[in-house]
Amino acid sequence: MDLFGGINPYGSNRFGFGYIDTIQKQRSVTASFKGLPVSNHRDQMDDTTRNVLRMRKAMEAVRQLMPASESAQIEVEITASATSAASLDLSSSGTATPTTLESTEEVNASTAAYSTDTTEWTGASTPQPTIGGEYDGSSGTDTLTFEVKKGGTLGGNLILINVYDSSNNQIDSVSFKKADGVDTPFTLSNGLTVTFGEGDFVKNDTFTLEVYDNVDNAVDPDNPFNGTGADDPNLQPGLDVTSGSFEINGTTIDVAADDTINSVLDKINQSAAGVTASYDAASETVLLTQNTPGSTPDIVLANDTSGFVAAVKLDSAVAAPGEDGTVTEDSATPLAEVDAFSTVQNGSISVNGVSIDIDVNTDSLNDILDSITASAADVTASYDSNTKRVTLSSNDAESQLILDSGTTNFLPAVEISDGTYEPVNETIDVQTGGVDAVKSSDLTSEYAEAYITELEATIGKDEGVAETPDTLTDAKMLGDLVNVIADAMNALFDGSASTSSQGTETEALQNDVRSAVASWFDSEGSQFNTDFGIGFDFEKTEEGVFKFSPADRSRFENALASPQSAAAVYQALFGTESGGLFNQLHSSLTAAATGSESNANPTGLFVNLSI
Repeated sequence: MDLFGGINPYGSNRFGFGYIDTIQKQRSVTASFKGLPVSNHRDQMDDTTRNVLRMRKAMEAVRQLMPASESAQIEVEITASATSAASLDLSSSGTATPTTLESTEEVNASTAAYSTDTTEWTGASTPQPTIGGEYDGSSGTDTLTFEVKKGGTLGGNLILINVYDSSNNQIDSVSFKKADGVDTPFTLSNGLTVTFGEGDFVKNDTFTLEVYDNVDNAVDPDNPFNGTGADDPNLQPGLDVTSGSFEINGTTIDVAADDTINSVLDKINQSAAGVTASYDAASETVLLTQNTPGSTPDIVLANDTSGFVAAVKLDSAVAAPGEDGTVTEDSATPLAEVDAFSTVQNGSISVNGVSIDIDVNTDSLNDILDSITASAADVTASYDSNTKRVTLSSNDAESQLILDSGTTNFLPAVEISDGTYEPVNETIDVQTGGVDAVKSSDLTSEYAEAYITELEATIGKDEGVAETPDTLTDAKMLGDLVNVIADAMNALFDGSASTSSQGTETEALQNDVRSAVASWFDSEGSQFNTDFGIGFDFEKTEEGVFKFSPADRSRFENALASPQSAAAVYQALFGTESGGLFNQLHSSLTAAATGSESNANPTGLFVNLSI
């Protein structure tokens, strides 16, 4: 009996691939019959028939691999290997950054300035001059001379003072009326202001003032806001700080007239505002930094009655939001950034006597494993992202695996012990085609390979099925077979046919296939999908009706990772009797195959290709 209930005339038990022997026998007969090369004879085979047979044989192979049957014993030789004793946590957290608020410019951004030193009269005049305002630079960098032209007492006499540049050119004149009292300000044309204290002005007495048109005004954060002369903090002219308060994040900060920039910043740091404040003398800016990193915590300034916020250029500043730390798990991240590798040090490990260098700042886990694999150690090193474990396996089944971390602590960090690992020879019980044997998560690639070899499950090339690679595992082989089905079905629907009669038959077969799929999905639609990676789309046949992308294939192979899920896939594909998806497809193809084969081979060169 064949796998779907029919008679197998060749009685082959070679893992369900008796068709390989069948096709080889037929080709031998045909080639000798006509005296033609096999390739010429093969060209005579109808495309539709070839695709039908290809699909049927691949589905038969899938079914043979998946159901349980009798048990057997297999001698296996397992190479020396070492695998992480536990799953690795390769997560790393990106550093979260705090929100900041910084002065929009220098606290005193003016490029023009004047001397703040106390000026002194050259003669007997006694009123103390005080200079203020903001110099506009119109006189350049120069020494200005103030000379009394009309003396007397301020508030009792008319006072006249001329202002000259260093070339003795008069640039301004200061006049006080009798009604003007002490500390009455007078604004010069260059933006400076001058006031005088009590006392008498003596004619021809002078004092000088240094002005600068291109300087960096040095702010003194330790001078009081109400300081004058040498004690002046040198804030931006017109931005004075007085007694008052302001709020930061809802916390009130009191400001006194004799406070300094630094003393106010200290008050902020000691408050409940949750902010760290600092003054950068190099940039002459104030920086506020949120104590809690992340994008959410903000810095909000409000209700300033002191003038401090404006004076330090924070009144129009916009906070730069912080960034939340991100948690990633990636074997491509440098070791130094992964918590699990915090104990790993720079140095080298020894694998079978071959030195492998490690730089924790630049090398990731993948980099180190790739270096091991590419080295002369004759070892394959890999990381399984599903199990989150590292495996080191000798490439020679008879060789030891010798590991030494040196001073790096790398191997203990990946849960592998230093030492010597031996190859293993043992006898195991398997199910010859059973779900438990082929799909068990306990089976290593060595077991799967031994299983395939023992049962002579070599997939032939002749009907489009890929030859079994040496390292092929069970899940990959099933994925290869499903890919053959997909390719053959997509070729069947590509719209090509060599004759009109074949075209009609092909169209009828396409309808049968479409109906079989729709029937299994119990739907009249044209797009169908399973949760294990197999899908169909009959709307755009030119793009392929059987959907089995690399991502779909990965999902299919992952579904075979355990006996339970593999059994569910088997039930869906083959069910009971004719209830499975592949059963229904196989039935529709079997009915069409007999007719297609006879039509495609009027000379009788192809003998009974169906099983």
